[in-house]
Amino acid sequence: MKILLKNIIITTVLIVLTFCIFIFSYERSEYYKVFELDDVNFNEDILSNEQEKKMTLDIVEKIPFDGKCDSCDFIDGENIVYSTRNSSKSFLDVNNEKLNYYQINKLNLKTNKEEKLIPVENKSQRFIIASPDKKSIFYSDGEEILEKQTRYKEEENKSFIYSFKDNKNINIPYKTFIKWMPDSSGYIGIKNSLFLQDFNKGIQKEILDYKKLKEIENIQEISIAKDCKNIYIQSFKSDEDFYSYIYHVNLDNPNEVELIFKGNIKRIESIDNNNLIFSGKYWGKKALYQYNIQTQEVKSLLDEDIVLFKISNDRKKIAYVIKDKEGNNSLYAARIYKNNISESILLYKNLFIKYYTLNWSEDNKKLIGAFYEEKEEENNKMYIFHFK
Repeated sequence: MKILLKNIIITTVLIVLTFCIFIFSYERSEYYKVFELDDVNFNEDILSNEQEKKMTLDIVEKIPFDGKCDSCDFIDGENIVYSTRNSSKSFLDVNNEKLNYYQINKLNLKTNKEEKLIPVENKSQRFIIASPDKKSIFYSDGEEILEKQTRYKEEENKSFIYSFKDNKNINIPYKTFIKWMPDSSGYIGIKNSLFLQDFNKGIQKEILDYKKLKEIENIQEISIAKDCKNIYIQSFKSDEDFYSYIYHVNLDNPNEVELIFKGNIKRIESIDNNNLIFSGKYWGKKALYQYNIQTQEVKSLLDEDIVLFKISNDRKKIAYVIKDKEGNNSLYAARIYKNNISESILLYKNLFIKYYTLNWSEDNKKLIGAFYEEKEEENNKMYIFHFK
């Protein structure tokens, strides 16, 4: 009896010990699976619940606008801003026809009440550029090139930053503004050097000196990463048509510029510190591409002729215009993922639209667009697309 009981106890202990060893080994193996998963192998797209999730259009709002809109954007949830020739001032053009000055206007979407931003009006600059937080706009005031008797005086041509909060203008050096910082803390400008004008610190910091600027030649576009440190410069050589050079500069290391790639590129935009999106003709075909700065890999995102595109402030959504084989333009929207974009949603077919008349809201949930359906149309149509 004692021997039997002893055998039962030994057997039970062995079973429990074996089970514990199995559990410990299993848990260790699972632990190491998680621990060894690093950024190189990690793909956010695989684990994302939103992978390939199509954007959902909630409401399409038609704006009661009558006129030619040359730029439009959001101010807040209730107001938009746009420029058009509706000023009370006018002049005679080269054909002796009367033209009104450009006026920058504010429209309340709830009351449909239009307000002219006095004294914000100008002859020459058709576009306005809103800061990412939509609290300010950049614009210029200058001579009208269509005017019958143009007397160009540079000291009369001024640039401003207008604040919606206190309704005041800040005068900035003429023809220097290039791009707002992503956090709206200042802007990148160019004169004898490429510089950062920092509003928070009240300083101007040199990014590239005159010598470096001469090496880069003609700056066409600048894109700034969300970290507000990494800057990507698109430039072209005077003797090379349809060819762009893309340079990288870090604000922590000014005057250190690096050529990262080149090609037949229309426009670039940074989506994070390591990736750029660009439209153009690469590998012999027109498309929307992604360029990884670390691996130097180029990936096609959309095999279409992209006329223009706009990325939301959070870099998670994209609106773009495709030209088909018949020459018709259509507006789409989609989500941006780490290595691709989602299935797109068609917003409007057969339209003519400009870069400054397509913009995302500060909360990334709305898209405003002003466009023509026919080239011969006198007045724009203006819509706001609301997404869920």
